[in-house]
Order: sequence, then structure tokens, then C-alpha cells
Amino acid sequence: MTKCFVIMKFGKTDEEKKRSSSIYENLIVPALIDSGFDKSCIIRADVEAEKGGSIKKQIFSNLNDAEMVIADITGGNPNVFYELGIRHALKERGTVIICDEKEAIPFDLADDYVHPYTFRIDVLNTERKKLEKLINKRKTNHIDSPFFSRLNDSQETSSNTTADSTFSGSASGKITDTRKILSQKADNNSVQEQKIVVNEKLTNTGTELIQKAKENAKQTQIVEYK
Repeated sequence: MTKCFVIMKFGKTDEEKKRSSSIYENLIVPALIDSGFDKSCIIRADVEAEKGGSIKKQIFSNLNDAEMVIADITGGNPNVFYELGIRHALKERGTVIICDEKEAIPFDLADDYVHPYTFRIDVLNTERKKLEKLINKRKTNHIDSPFFSRLNDSQETSSNTTADSTFSGSASGKITDTRKILSQKADNNSVQEQKIVVNEKLTNTGTELIQKAKENAKQTQIVEYK
């Protein structure tokens, strides 16, 4: 069955623990169940840590294997941000970031969608439905990891640059070939023009020689007649 992993600040004091558990049990878990997850497959990070053994190994495994990860960044817990970063590096989709609407979003997450929630009994059903809708959306092919999103953008830019370079190289080659052809035609035209000029000169020279020969012949006949 599909697994969902929840990472959030569970608190140190009794009051903090009570509030985080209430958010988990009354907001997050019901929204996940309504979106199709079995309750037995919803795993809470601190519960996993209580099992003993390598905590990091368990967390890394769940971050990698879970179809969905809910990250509540309320309280600014460093462990939550660390685990969220690992999830984003591992999976391109299936991560939902939520936060109490009263808190400011950290700078590094300002470009990403962080779902704000209000945790009050009078709006709890509405908040569940909004979270359920977001979870269902993240089950699709929507890429929510900023790491993969920017990586894809870089690859597309690189691909477009390569295509532009190829086109430019091809166009440049065609222009060079065209210039060569035009140059050859110009040379051929020049040769043809030179031949025409030479032929004209030869024709004119021949005509002049014939004319002179005729004049000499007339002079000779005149002398003989005298």
C-alpha cells in the first residue's frame, strides 16, 4: 500500500507536543485519509525514531519510499528543513509544504508554494478540505521539487542554446557557400568579359590591318599606272 511520511516539529514541552499531535491527528491525518491513504500507511517521523536503530537510515528510507510527504515547517525546526531538502533532492513530485498562516515563510522557500492553514475548531473542516485538495493535486505529474524544476529549466535552456548554435552554424555555413558561389560566378563573368574585350580588340585590329592592306594596294596600283 502507498505510504505517506509526515515531518513536522513535535515539540519539547508538553504544551508543544500536545499542539503538534492535535494538528497531526485532527488536520493532517484526516486530509490524507480523505484523499485515499490508509491510516496504517501514514507514518510520523518521531514515531519512527522511537523504534530505535539508525534514525537517519529510517528517515532517509521513508523520504525516498513515500509516495507523499507532508512537511509542516511551523516553528522553523532545523530537522524539518533538513529532511525537506533531502526529499526535494530525491523526488520531483509528491511533497506538500504547509505552515501556520501566522508565521512568515523562510526566504529560501519564498518561490515555492507553502500551504497556509488556520488551526481552529470552527474552521477545521474547511482546512481539511483545502489540504485534501492540495494532496490530490500533488498526486499528479505536477513537479513540486524546486531542485528538479530548476534542473529541467537548465536542461531546456542548454537544449535551446545547442539548437540555436546548430542553426547559426548551419546558416553561417550556407552563407559562406553562397558567397563562394557568387564569387566564382563573378570570376567567371569577369573572364567572359575579358574574352569579349580581347575579341573586340582582335576584331578591331584585324579590320585596321585589312583597311591598311587595301590602302597599300591602291597606292601600288597608282604607282604602276604612272
